[in-house]
Amino acid sequence: LLWRNEAIEILARYGADRVRSKNRVQLCQILASELSLNSLRAEVRESLKVRQGWRSDAQRVPYAGL
Repeated sequence: LLWRNEAIEILARYGADRVRSKNRVQLCQILASELSLNSLRAEVRESLKVRQGWRSDAQRVPYAGL
């Protein structure tokens, strides 16, 4: 659920170094091994809540009742 830059920001807050060169899958593996389930859950939830610009109003398609 996390974007690459979000995973990097979370890992930086938890003191992980040298993660910028990792791909998204590797970052998620590091997150899973370094954070408790409760911490990871809270971080993902917060990242999703504050995420901006992930959907443009122009992309929204009104429900056609189909």
